[in-house]
Amino acid sequence: MGCSVRYLHRAFDGECVTLQRYILQARLDHSRRLLSLDTHRNRAIAEIAFQCGFSSSSQSSRQFRDRLKMTPCDMQFSGLA
Repeated sequence: MGCSVRYLHRAFDGECVTLQRYILQARLDHSRRLLSLDTHRNRAIAEIAFQCGFSSSSQSSRQFRDRLKMTPCDMQFSGLA
């Protein structure tokens, strides 16, 4: 993006969400979209997690379940977006 990490943190000062939370939510939203696509039904959950920027599939699954109240596997086969 052409800016420092510090600048990004300062850009979120005074907002109701931190930079870290914003990034986490963006990753979860992206993984939710991918998991709901028919074209991704046969992809491994871990592969999708890594594609969305998570460092481990267990971290991704835990965050996904805590925020969205369902597991990535449930989302993948439910077709919900």
